[in-house]
Amino acid sequence: MEPTKSGGNIAIAFMLIAVLLYSLFPLVGVFGTVKVSGFVFAGMGHCLSAAVSIGGTVWLTRRRKGYNLKSLSKSLLGDRRVLFQAVQSGVINYLSHACLFASFVYISKATASIVYEIWPIIALFFLAVTHPQWSKGTRWAALDRRIWFLSFAAFVGLVIIVIDASQLKVDPMDPFRFILSREGKIGLTLAALSAIFMAYSVALGRNIRLYVEEQYGGCEATVDQINRALLASAATKVFGAVGFVLTIPFLPNAVHELANLEAETLGWAVLNGVVIVTLGSLSYREALARSAQVELTIMWYLTPVIALLWLWLAGVETLTITVGVGATLIVSANALLQMRSDTTPAFIGVFLSVAITGALVTLSDPFTTVVLFEDFNLIDLVALPVGFIGILGGFLLQRLSDLQSQSHLNAMALVDYAQRKDPNVDVDTVCDMIKGRASLPEELQHHARELMVAEAPVIRAGELLVMWSLSAFCILMIVLFRADNIVGDTLAITVVPSLTYILLHLTFDARTDLRSVVMKVLCGADHLANVRQSVWSLVIIGVVGMTLVALNLLKHI
Repeated sequence: MEPTKSGGNIAIAFMLIAVLLYSLFPLVGVFGTVKVSGFVFAGMGHCLSAAVSIGGTVWLTRRRKGYNLKSLSKSLLGDRRVLFQAVQSGVINYLSHACLFASFVYISKATASIVYEIWPIIALFFLAVTHPQWSKGTRWAALDRRIWFLSFAAFVGLVIIVIDASQLKVDPMDPFRFILSREGKIGLTLAALSAIFMAYSVALGRNIRLYVEEQYGGCEATVDQINRALLASAATKVFGAVGFVLTIPFLPNAVHELANLEAETLGWAVLNGVVIVTLGSLSYREALARSAQVELTIMWYLTPVIALLWLWLAGVETLTITVGVGATLIVSANALLQMRSDTTPAFIGVFLSVAITGALVTLSDPFTTVVLFEDFNLIDLVALPVGFIGILGGFLLQRLSDLQSQSHLNAMALVDYAQRKDPNVDVDTVCDMIKGRASLPEELQHHARELMVAEAPVIRAGELLVMWSLSAFCILMIVLFRADNIVGDTLAITVVPSLTYILLHLTFDARTDLRSVVMKVLCGADHLANVRQSVWSLVIIGVVGMTLVALNLLKHI
């Protein structure tokens, strides 16, 4: 179920609409929760969303034959498994909000929000493993390492924004005392459950949308597509609304707040329920149903960035340098995710090191060497290790370069021979021919032998240990004892990713992958397209680095 390019673009557009709509929720919440609690306000939104979904599909099908709410009810009653998923989606979504608001009683909103916002990363797992139309192999193939690492970078950006927005300043030992306390354990558990419930409900909501599409059949008309989306929404929202209604008697002051609703509060609740919750959930479900890219959920991290922009325009919040750093990481991580960029550890490691170093440089002040080393400065500390890294690293990189170029030449000779026998030869055939090298002509056997030997690493474990030890020491010294000016920040943001790339390149590219090198020779045009995409990805990483340097320059000014 791989999406077409246009389908993928439509899915991205739907997700952006959802992000824009949900980014309005904090602004609406500021004005809507003056006279009512946040939980009651959110519950009213879900009840209104359920009513709009049901009313909308009834109105759209009042004079049309075809799949409608009555047909859906019969389908669900005839399929207990899907009915259970629909009930789960609505109830678990409600429980997610309940756990989040309950966690505010025990821990700060900032801490709870950071834990809760892990849900898009957890949703990656649920979206892949619960997809009803994917085989087991396809499900796990959808979760490659690139997605996890870039998602983590986006999450780091979110953490930076939340910390800045809450002005969270803690002693290094406070987190440990906090986690061990009774309030900390309860609050963190509730926030974690909230994240897990939200992630699972999103996956189940996507599955219900796919089920409705399967039952509905082809629908090219816009009215049919809207009706299909509303049906899927009604199938889950109604159970969440019922859960909220049943909870009202157990909530202190909830009945009083609902009985004394003012027109202004009701207006904000209607805006939230009808526009934000209804259209927002419809949009992200359509995005997830129309695309096989589970990483679309990470676009959710754009929501706080845009939300802060709305709050800033309304004069409620201020934009800071730290927010700019967090936004840079979130936007760039999503851009790289949608570009299907290079998946090698060295490439991903460079972006992660840029992101984490930029965050550390922005959020922390450097130490002075006088504190620990009275007679040393930064140059004294790193000069000798950098010298060793330069000498040994130069030899090792040359060894890798020779390995890759020689492997490419050997593969070209063998592919040319195979294509003379069969112009349509595939990668597996060439690999089998290389492994069964005894049947090859004598002049080609040494090419096959060299390729087989190249599958063993050309860099020894001891050499890697030396490089990792010296580089780790240099990275630590450069970040901790950098000069307290833009030069020191720039040095950290540029040198740390450079050392990271060298380390990961030497660690993971020290051997030839037979299938990969044959594929590069056979699929030259596709390989060039991947190279161009990787170049654009490198441009993004470069822009991120320059943006972080510019933001730190503004901080010093």
